Amino acid sequence: MSDEGLKGLIESTECKAWINAEDDQRDPVIGEKAGLQRLALSSLDWILSGEAQNRYPYAKTFKEAAHDVVIIIHTSGTTGTPQPIRQTNGMWSAMGSGPLLSQRHWPRGIAHESWIGRTALNCCAPQWLAGLHAMITSPVFMDSPCIMLPPDVTSPSPELFQKIIKRNPIDGIKCPPHTVVTLYEEPSTQALLKSLKFIMFLGAALDRTIGDDLCQYTRVTPLIGSTETGDQLSIRPADRKLWYTHDFVPENGSRMVRIESTNHGERGLHELVLERPRDRSENIFQPAFWNPAFKGVGRVETKELYAPITDSDGRTRWVYSARKDDLTKLNWLAKFHAQDIEVRIQQHPDVKSVCVGGEGRPTPYVIVEAKEGVLDRIGAEQLLEDLYATVVAGANTKDVNEIRIPKQTVLVAKEEKPFRRSLKQVVIRKSRRTTTRKSRRLTHA
Repeated sequence: MSDEGLKGLIESTECKAWINAEDDQRDPVIGEKAGLQRLALSSLDWILSGEAQNRYPYAKTFKEAAHDVVIIIHTSGTTGTPQPIRQTNGMWSAMGSGPLLSQRHWPRGIAHESWIGRTALNCCAPQWLAGLHAMITSPVFMDSPCIMLPPDVTSPSPELFQKIIKRNPIDGIKCPPHTVVTLYEEPSTQALLKSLKFIMFLGAALDRTIGDDLCQYTRVTPLIGSTETGDQLSIRPADRKLWYTHDFVPENGSRMVRIESTNHGERGLHELVLERPRDRSENIFQPAFWNPAFKGVGRVETKELYAPITDSDGRTRWVYSARKDDLTKLNWLAKFHAQDIEVRIQQHPDVKSVCVGGEGRPTPYVIVEAKEGVLDRIGAEQLLEDLYATVVAGANTKDVNEIRIPKQTVLVAKEEKPFRRSLKQVVIRKSRRTTTRKSRRLTHA
Protein backbone atom coordinates (compact mmCIF):
# COMPACT_ATOMS: atom_id res chain seq x y z
CA MET A 1 0.00 0.00 0.00
CA SER A 2 1.19 3.52 -0.75
CA ASP A 3 2.04 5.97 2.04
CA GLU A 4 -0.86 8.12 0.85
CA GLY A 5 -3.30 5.20 0.99
CA LEU A 6 -2.25 4.23 4.51
CA LYS A 7 -2.41 7.84 5.71
CA GLY A 8 -5.95 8.13 4.35
CA LEU A 9 -7.06 4.96 6.15
CA ILE A 10 -5.57 6.06 9.48
CA GLU A 11 -7.31 9.43 9.23
CA SER A 12 -10.69 8.14 8.04
CA THR A 13 -10.88 5.47 10.77
CA GLU A 14 -9.56 7.79 13.52
CA CYS A 15 -6.87 5.20 14.27
CA LYS A 16 -5.24 5.49 17.72
CA ALA A 17 -2.60 2.75 17.83
CA TRP A 18 -0.07 0.91 15.65
CA ILE A 19 0.39 -2.76 16.58
CA ASN A 20 3.43 -4.68 15.38
CA ALA A 21 5.18 -7.95 16.18
CA GLU A 22 7.83 -7.50 18.85
CA ASP A 23 10.56 -8.64 16.43
CA ASP A 24 9.45 -6.12 13.79
CA GLN A 25 10.50 -2.66 14.91
CA ARG A 26 9.98 -0.87 11.60
CA ASP A 27 8.28 2.49 11.98
CA PRO A 28 4.87 3.06 10.44
CA VAL A 29 5.50 4.39 6.95
CA ILE A 30 3.26 7.40 7.62
CA GLY A 31 5.86 8.78 10.06
CA GLU A 32 5.47 10.22 13.54
CA LYS A 33 2.98 12.94 12.61
CA ALA A 34 -0.01 10.66 13.07
CA GLY A 35 0.65 10.47 16.83
CA LEU A 36 -0.08 6.75 17.01
CA GLN A 37 0.49 4.79 20.19
CA ARG A 38 3.00 2.00 19.49
CA LEU A 39 2.13 -1.47 20.80
CA ALA A 40 4.39 -4.51 20.38
CA LEU A 41 2.57 -7.85 20.26
CA SER A 42 4.33 -10.58 22.23
CA SER A 43 5.62 -13.66 20.46
CA LEU A 44 3.37 -16.64 19.79
CA ASP A 45 5.60 -18.82 22.00
CA TRP A 46 5.11 -16.44 24.93
CA ILE A 47 1.34 -16.36 24.41
CA LEU A 48 1.01 -20.15 24.21
CA SER A 49 3.23 -20.76 27.23
CA GLY A 50 1.68 -18.04 29.38
CA GLU A 51 -0.38 -18.65 32.48
CA ALA A 52 -4.16 -18.65 32.41
CA GLN A 53 -5.81 -15.22 32.33
CA ASN A 54 -9.06 -14.03 33.81
CA ARG A 55 -11.94 -13.86 31.36
CA TYR A 56 -12.65 -10.43 29.90
CA PRO A 57 -16.03 -9.25 31.24
CA TYR A 58 -18.54 -8.78 28.42
CA ALA A 59 -22.13 -8.32 29.55
CA LYS A 60 -23.88 -7.08 26.38
CA THR A 61 -26.66 -9.14 24.80
CA PHE A 62 -26.59 -9.82 21.06
CA LYS A 63 -29.36 -7.26 20.55
CA GLU A 64 -27.26 -4.61 22.30
CA ALA A 65 -24.01 -5.49 20.54
CA ALA A 66 -25.24 -6.55 17.08
CA HIS A 67 -24.33 -3.24 15.40
CA ASP A 68 -21.03 -2.72 17.26
CA VAL A 69 -18.05 -2.60 14.90
CA VAL A 70 -15.58 -5.35 15.82
CA ILE A 71 -13.01 -4.93 13.03
CA ILE A 72 -12.18 -2.53 10.21
CA ILE A 73 -10.58 -4.01 7.12
CA HIS A 74 -9.90 -2.22 3.86
CA THR A 75 -10.15 -2.63 0.11
CA SER A 76 -6.98 -3.50 -1.80
CA GLY A 77 -6.54 -0.11 -3.43
CA THR A 78 -5.89 -1.61 -6.88
CA THR A 79 -8.67 0.51 -8.40
CA GLY A 80 -8.28 3.65 -6.28
CA THR A 81 -7.64 4.86 -2.74
CA PRO A 82 -8.09 2.04 -0.18
CA GLN A 83 -11.44 2.35 1.59
CA PRO A 84 -12.25 1.15 5.13
CA ILE A 85 -14.93 -1.52 5.58
CA ARG A 86 -16.49 -1.76 9.03
CA GLN A 87 -17.71 -5.19 10.06
CA THR A 88 -20.04 -5.72 13.00
CA ASN A 89 -21.01 -8.51 15.39
CA GLY A 90 -24.21 -8.95 13.39
CA MET A 91 -22.31 -9.28 10.12
CA TRP A 92 -20.02 -11.97 11.52
CA SER A 93 -22.94 -13.80 13.11
CA ALA A 94 -24.73 -13.86 9.73
CA MET A 95 -21.58 -15.17 8.01
CA GLY A 96 -21.52 -17.95 10.62
CA SER A 97 -25.07 -19.13 9.89
CA GLY A 98 -23.90 -22.06 7.74
CA PRO A 99 -24.67 -24.85 10.26
CA LEU A 100 -28.22 -23.57 10.83
CA LEU A 101 -28.88 -23.21 7.10
CA SER A 102 -27.47 -26.70 6.60
CA GLN A 103 -30.18 -28.07 8.90
CA ARG A 104 -32.87 -26.03 7.14
CA HIS A 105 -31.93 -27.37 3.71
CA TRP A 106 -31.49 -31.03 4.64
CA PRO A 107 -31.31 -33.42 2.82
CA ARG A 108 -30.14 -31.32 -0.17
CA GLY A 109 -27.63 -29.36 1.89
CA ILE A 110 -25.58 -26.24 1.23
CA ALA A 111 -22.14 -25.79 -0.35
CA HIS A 112 -20.57 -24.81 3.00
CA GLU A 113 -21.14 -28.36 4.25
CA SER A 114 -18.00 -29.30 2.33
CA TRP A 115 -15.88 -27.80 5.12
CA ILE A 116 -18.14 -27.72 8.20
CA GLY A 117 -16.28 -29.74 10.84
CA ARG A 118 -13.21 -30.22 8.61
CA THR A 119 -9.68 -28.83 8.63
CA ALA A 120 -8.62 -26.56 5.76
CA LEU A 121 -5.31 -25.33 4.40
CA ASN A 122 -5.78 -21.59 3.94
CA CYS A 123 -4.04 -19.83 1.03
CA CYS A 124 -6.00 -16.56 1.37
CA ALA A 125 -4.71 -13.28 2.81
CA PRO A 126 -6.44 -12.06 6.01
CA GLN A 127 -7.76 -8.89 4.33
CA TRP A 128 -9.78 -10.90 1.78
CA LEU A 129 -13.28 -12.10 2.59
CA ALA A 130 -12.05 -15.67 2.06
CA GLY A 131 -9.16 -15.04 4.46
CA LEU A 132 -11.51 -13.87 7.21
CA HIS A 133 -13.79 -16.78 6.36
CA ALA A 134 -10.95 -19.34 6.67
CA MET A 135 -9.16 -17.84 9.71
CA ILE A 136 -12.07 -16.64 11.86
CA THR A 137 -15.59 -17.49 10.67
CA SER A 138 -14.93 -21.16 9.92
CA PRO A 139 -12.98 -22.01 13.12
CA VAL A 140 -15.39 -20.08 15.39
CA PHE A 141 -18.78 -20.88 13.85
CA MET A 142 -18.23 -24.02 11.76
CA ASP A 143 -15.78 -26.13 13.78
CA SER A 144 -13.37 -25.92 10.83
CA PRO A 145 -9.75 -25.43 11.98
CA CYS A 146 -7.36 -23.48 9.77
CA ILE A 147 -3.84 -24.53 8.75
CA MET A 148 -1.72 -21.51 7.75
CA LEU A 149 0.99 -21.19 5.11
CA PRO A 150 4.48 -20.03 6.15
CA PRO A 151 4.50 -16.21 6.56
CA ASP A 152 6.58 -15.56 3.43
CA VAL A 153 4.42 -17.72 1.11
CA THR A 154 1.32 -16.53 -0.76
CA SER A 155 0.73 -19.64 -2.88
CA PRO A 156 2.24 -23.08 -2.12
CA SER A 157 4.53 -24.72 -4.66
CA PRO A 158 3.93 -28.44 -5.35
CA GLU A 159 6.92 -29.28 -3.12
CA LEU A 160 5.65 -27.19 -0.20
CA PHE A 161 2.10 -28.51 -0.63
CA GLN A 162 3.35 -32.09 -0.34
CA LYS A 163 5.29 -31.22 2.82
CA ILE A 164 2.27 -29.50 4.43
CA ILE A 165 -0.08 -32.38 3.57
CA LYS A 166 2.38 -34.89 5.04
CA ARG A 167 2.75 -33.02 8.36
CA ASN A 168 -0.81 -31.80 8.98
CA PRO A 169 -4.27 -33.43 9.16
CA ILE A 170 -5.76 -31.51 6.21
CA ASP A 171 -9.20 -32.31 4.76
CA GLY A 172 -9.31 -29.60 2.08
CA ILE A 173 -7.93 -26.36 0.68
CA LYS A 174 -9.26 -22.78 0.35
CA CYS A 175 -7.40 -20.81 -2.32
CA PRO A 176 -7.50 -18.76 -5.55
CA PRO A 177 -7.89 -20.78 -8.80
CA HIS A 178 -4.23 -20.16 -9.71
CA THR A 179 -3.16 -22.37 -6.79
CA VAL A 180 -5.46 -25.19 -7.91
CA VAL A 181 -4.09 -25.00 -11.47
CA THR A 182 -0.45 -25.00 -10.28
CA LEU A 183 -0.99 -28.07 -8.10
CA TYR A 184 -3.10 -29.86 -10.73
CA GLU A 185 -0.44 -29.55 -13.44
CA GLU A 186 2.09 -31.44 -11.30
CA PRO A 187 1.19 -35.18 -11.36
CA SER A 188 2.23 -35.87 -7.76
CA THR A 189 0.15 -33.02 -6.32
CA GLN A 190 -2.74 -33.63 -8.73
CA ALA A 191 -3.22 -36.96 -6.99
CA LEU A 192 -3.16 -35.19 -3.61
CA LEU A 193 -5.81 -32.69 -4.77
CA LYS A 194 -8.05 -35.56 -5.79
CA SER A 195 -7.61 -37.18 -2.38
CA LEU A 196 -8.94 -34.10 -0.53
CA LYS A 197 -12.51 -33.97 0.76
CA PHE A 198 -13.07 -30.50 -0.71
CA ILE A 199 -11.50 -27.71 -2.78
CA MET A 200 -12.90 -24.22 -2.27
CA PHE A 201 -11.78 -21.49 -4.70
CA LEU A 202 -12.50 -17.78 -5.00
CA GLY A 203 -11.66 -14.56 -6.82
CA ALA A 204 -11.90 -15.81 -10.41
CA ALA A 205 -13.17 -18.68 -12.54
CA LEU A 206 -11.43 -22.06 -12.31
CA ASP A 207 -10.45 -23.72 -15.58
CA ARG A 208 -13.53 -25.76 -16.53
CA THR A 209 -11.54 -28.77 -17.76
CA ILE A 210 -9.63 -29.02 -14.47
CA GLY A 211 -12.77 -28.58 -12.38
CA ASP A 212 -14.65 -31.19 -14.41
CA ASP A 213 -11.92 -33.71 -13.66
CA LEU A 214 -11.51 -32.85 -9.97
CA CYS A 215 -15.25 -32.91 -9.27
CA GLN A 216 -15.24 -36.66 -10.01
CA TYR A 217 -13.08 -37.20 -6.92
CA THR A 218 -13.81 -34.34 -4.50
CA ARG A 219 -16.22 -31.49 -3.85
CA VAL A 220 -15.20 -28.41 -5.86
CA THR A 221 -16.94 -25.27 -4.60
CA PRO A 222 -16.74 -21.56 -5.54
CA LEU A 223 -17.07 -19.03 -2.71
CA ILE A 224 -18.89 -15.90 -3.81
CA GLY A 225 -19.19 -12.63 -1.90
CA SER A 226 -17.29 -9.49 -0.97
CA THR A 227 -15.81 -7.79 2.06
CA GLU A 228 -18.71 -5.29 1.93
CA THR A 229 -21.53 -7.84 1.72
CA GLY A 230 -20.05 -11.02 3.21
CA ASP A 231 -20.27 -14.47 1.64
CA GLN A 232 -23.51 -15.53 -0.03
CA LEU A 233 -24.46 -19.11 0.79
CA SER A 234 -25.63 -21.50 -1.91
CA ILE A 235 -27.48 -24.82 -2.15
CA ARG A 236 -25.48 -27.75 -3.53
CA PRO A 237 -26.16 -28.85 -7.13
CA ALA A 238 -27.86 -32.16 -7.94
CA ASP A 239 -25.49 -32.59 -10.90
CA ARG A 240 -21.89 -32.60 -9.69
CA LYS A 241 -20.78 -31.31 -13.12
CA LEU A 242 -22.37 -27.97 -12.19
CA TRP A 243 -19.72 -27.46 -9.48
CA TYR A 244 -19.03 -23.91 -10.77
CA THR A 245 -22.64 -22.66 -10.38
CA HIS A 246 -24.69 -21.07 -7.59
CA ASP A 247 -28.22 -21.44 -6.21
CA PHE A 248 -28.42 -18.88 -3.42
CA VAL A 249 -30.43 -19.90 -0.35
CA PRO A 250 -33.77 -18.02 -0.14
CA GLU A 251 -32.82 -16.82 3.34
CA ASN A 252 -30.21 -14.55 1.67
CA GLY A 253 -32.97 -12.27 0.42
CA SER A 254 -31.38 -12.44 -3.04
CA ARG A 255 -33.14 -11.73 -6.32
CA MET A 256 -31.92 -12.03 -9.90
CA VAL A 257 -32.80 -8.98 -12.01
CA ARG A 258 -32.47 -9.31 -15.77
CA ILE A 259 -30.19 -6.80 -17.48
CA GLU A 260 -31.99 -5.80 -20.65
CA SER A 261 -28.97 -4.08 -22.22
CA THR A 262 -26.93 -7.28 -22.53
CA ASN A 263 -26.98 -9.86 -25.29
CA HIS A 264 -26.39 -13.28 -23.78
CA GLY A 265 -28.74 -15.74 -25.39
CA GLU A 266 -32.49 -16.00 -24.89
CA ARG A 267 -32.37 -16.02 -21.10
CA GLY A 268 -29.93 -13.11 -20.81
CA LEU A 269 -27.71 -11.96 -17.94
CA HIS A 270 -29.08 -11.15 -14.48
CA GLU A 271 -27.69 -9.00 -11.67
CA LEU A 272 -27.64 -10.38 -8.13
CA VAL A 273 -29.60 -7.95 -5.93
CA LEU A 274 -29.85 -8.33 -2.14
CA GLU A 275 -33.06 -7.12 -0.50
CA ARG A 276 -34.17 -6.55 3.08
CA PRO A 277 -37.28 -8.38 4.35
CA ARG A 278 -40.47 -6.53 3.38
CA ASP A 279 -41.23 -5.73 7.01
CA ARG A 280 -37.73 -4.13 7.27
CA SER A 281 -36.80 -6.55 10.08
CA GLU A 282 -33.22 -7.73 10.64
CA ASN A 283 -32.12 -10.71 8.53
CA ILE A 284 -29.90 -12.97 10.61
CA PHE A 285 -28.75 -14.83 7.46
CA GLN A 286 -27.72 -11.91 5.21
CA PRO A 287 -24.41 -10.25 6.24
CA ALA A 288 -24.72 -7.25 3.90
CA PHE A 289 -27.33 -5.31 5.87
CA TRP A 290 -25.28 -5.55 9.07
CA ASN A 291 -22.62 -3.44 7.36
CA PRO A 292 -23.00 0.17 8.65
CA ALA A 293 -22.42 1.41 5.08
CA PHE A 294 -25.82 -0.06 4.13
CA LYS A 295 -27.75 1.28 7.13
CA GLY A 296 -31.23 2.29 6.00
CA VAL A 297 -30.69 0.84 2.53
CA GLY A 298 -33.47 -1.44 1.31
CA ARG A 299 -31.51 -3.21 -1.45
CA VAL A 300 -27.91 -3.69 -2.49
CA GLU A 301 -27.07 -4.03 -6.18
CA THR A 302 -23.96 -6.23 -6.21
CA LYS A 303 -23.09 -5.43 -9.87
CA GLU A 304 -22.37 -9.18 -10.30
CA LEU A 305 -23.90 -10.65 -13.46
CA TYR A 306 -24.98 -14.29 -13.81
CA ALA A 307 -26.35 -16.47 -16.59
CA PRO A 308 -29.06 -19.06 -15.78
CA ILE A 309 -28.53 -22.78 -16.25
CA THR A 310 -30.83 -25.71 -15.42
CA ASP A 311 -29.79 -28.43 -12.96
CA SER A 312 -30.62 -32.11 -13.53
CA ASP A 313 -33.59 -31.80 -11.15
CA GLY A 314 -35.03 -28.81 -13.04
CA ARG A 315 -33.92 -26.11 -10.59
CA THR A 316 -32.36 -22.94 -11.99
CA ARG A 317 -28.76 -22.35 -11.02
CA TRP A 318 -26.54 -19.40 -11.89
CA VAL A 319 -23.14 -19.11 -13.59
CA TYR A 320 -21.08 -16.04 -12.71
CA SER A 321 -20.31 -14.18 -15.94
CA ALA A 322 -18.98 -10.65 -15.35
CA ARG A 323 -19.44 -7.41 -13.44
CA LYS A 324 -22.03 -4.88 -14.47
CA ASP A 325 -19.48 -2.06 -14.21
CA ASP A 326 -16.97 -3.94 -16.38
CA LEU A 327 -18.60 -3.07 -19.69
CA THR A 328 -16.12 -2.21 -22.44
CA LYS A 329 -17.38 0.57 -24.72
CA LEU A 330 -16.19 0.83 -28.31
CA ASN A 331 -15.76 4.28 -29.86
CA TRP A 332 -19.11 4.01 -31.65
CA LEU A 333 -20.97 3.24 -28.37
CA ALA A 334 -21.36 -0.54 -28.73
CA LYS A 335 -20.83 -2.32 -25.38
CA PHE A 336 -19.71 -5.82 -24.38
CA HIS A 337 -18.45 -7.73 -21.34
CA ALA A 338 -14.76 -8.47 -21.80
CA GLN A 339 -14.67 -11.15 -19.09
CA ASP A 340 -17.42 -13.12 -20.80
CA ILE A 341 -15.27 -13.49 -23.94
CA GLU A 342 -12.12 -14.12 -21.88
CA VAL A 343 -13.70 -17.14 -20.17
CA ARG A 344 -14.44 -18.74 -23.54
CA ILE A 345 -10.96 -18.18 -24.94
CA GLN A 346 -9.38 -19.38 -21.67
CA GLN A 347 -10.67 -22.88 -22.46
CA HIS A 348 -7.94 -23.39 -25.09
CA PRO A 349 -5.36 -25.85 -23.69
CA ASP A 350 -2.36 -23.69 -24.73
CA VAL A 351 -3.68 -20.48 -23.12
CA LYS A 352 -2.52 -19.42 -19.67
CA SER A 353 -4.35 -16.07 -19.46
CA VAL A 354 -6.39 -13.74 -21.66
CA CYS A 355 -7.09 -10.01 -21.72
CA VAL A 356 -9.89 -8.69 -23.92
CA GLY A 357 -10.21 -4.93 -24.34
CA GLY A 358 -11.21 -2.22 -26.75
CA GLU A 359 -12.29 0.80 -24.70
CA GLY A 360 -12.48 3.74 -27.10
CA ARG A 361 -11.44 1.62 -30.10
CA PRO A 362 -13.51 0.62 -33.16
CA THR A 363 -13.18 -3.15 -32.47
CA PRO A 364 -12.21 -5.41 -29.55
CA TYR A 365 -8.71 -6.83 -29.18
CA VAL A 366 -7.47 -10.05 -27.57
CA ILE A 367 -4.08 -10.46 -25.88
CA VAL A 368 -3.16 -14.05 -25.08
CA GLU A 369 -0.50 -15.24 -22.64
CA ALA A 370 0.66 -18.72 -23.68
CA LYS A 371 1.44 -21.51 -21.25
CA GLU A 372 5.10 -22.27 -20.55
CA GLY A 373 6.82 -23.99 -23.48
CA VAL A 374 4.00 -23.47 -26.00
CA LEU A 375 5.76 -20.76 -28.04
CA ASP A 376 8.93 -22.87 -28.20
CA ARG A 377 6.92 -25.88 -29.36
CA ILE A 378 4.61 -24.42 -32.02
CA GLY A 379 5.51 -20.72 -32.33
CA ALA A 380 3.33 -17.62 -32.01
CA GLU A 381 1.94 -17.65 -35.55
CA GLN A 382 0.70 -21.24 -35.33
CA LEU A 383 -0.81 -20.54 -31.91
CA LEU A 384 -2.70 -17.54 -33.29
CA GLU A 385 -3.97 -19.50 -36.29
CA ASP A 386 -5.24 -22.28 -34.03
CA LEU A 387 -6.77 -19.84 -31.54
CA TYR A 388 -8.63 -17.90 -34.16
CA ALA A 389 -9.93 -20.97 -35.96
CA THR A 390 -11.31 -22.48 -32.77
CA VAL A 391 -12.13 -20.41 -29.68
CA VAL A 392 -12.04 -16.85 -31.09
CA ALA A 393 -14.26 -17.74 -34.03
CA GLY A 394 -16.52 -19.52 -31.57
CA ALA A 395 -16.71 -16.43 -29.39
CA ASN A 396 -17.63 -14.37 -32.45
CA THR A 397 -20.59 -16.61 -33.24
CA LYS A 398 -21.94 -16.20 -29.71
CA ASP A 399 -21.81 -12.39 -29.65
CA VAL A 400 -23.65 -9.74 -31.62
CA ASN A 401 -22.19 -9.31 -35.10
CA GLU A 402 -21.21 -5.67 -34.51
CA ILE A 403 -18.49 -6.53 -31.98
CA ARG A 404 -16.83 -9.39 -33.85
CA ILE A 405 -13.12 -9.74 -33.08
CA PRO A 406 -10.98 -9.20 -36.21
CA LYS A 407 -8.07 -11.53 -36.86
CA GLN A 408 -5.70 -8.54 -36.92
CA THR A 409 -6.41 -7.66 -33.30
CA VAL A 410 -5.55 -11.06 -31.76
CA LEU A 411 -2.10 -10.77 -30.17
CA VAL A 412 0.35 -12.96 -28.27
CA ALA A 413 2.20 -11.44 -25.31
CA LYS A 414 5.96 -11.79 -25.21
CA GLU A 415 7.26 -14.34 -22.73
CA GLU A 416 9.49 -11.70 -21.11
CA LYS A 417 6.49 -9.39 -20.62
CA PRO A 418 3.93 -11.48 -18.65
CA PHE A 419 0.64 -10.03 -17.47
CA ARG A 420 0.62 -8.21 -14.15
CA ARG A 421 -1.33 -10.07 -11.46
CA SER A 422 -2.90 -9.27 -8.11
CA LEU A 423 -2.27 -11.27 -4.92
CA LYS A 424 -5.17 -13.51 -5.96
CA GLN A 425 -3.23 -14.16 -9.19
CA VAL A 426 -5.98 -12.42 -11.15
CA VAL A 427 -4.79 -10.44 -14.18
CA ILE A 428 -4.87 -6.71 -13.43
CA ARG A 429 -7.17 -5.56 -16.17
CA LYS A 430 -6.36 -1.83 -15.98
CA SER A 431 -2.85 -2.45 -17.31
CA ARG A 432 -4.13 -3.72 -20.67
CA ARG A 433 -3.10 -0.60 -22.53
CA THR A 434 0.51 -1.03 -21.38
CA THR A 435 0.45 -4.72 -22.26
CA THR A 436 -0.79 -3.97 -25.79
CA ARG A 437 2.23 -1.81 -26.56
CA LYS A 438 4.58 -4.53 -25.33
CA SER A 439 2.88 -7.41 -27.15
CA ARG A 440 4.05 -9.13 -30.29
CA ARG A 441 1.66 -7.83 -32.93
CA LEU A 442 1.04 -10.42 -35.66
CA THR A 443 -1.37 -9.49 -38.43
CA HIS A 444 -2.77 -11.76 -41.10
CA ALA A 445 -4.37 -11.05 -44.46
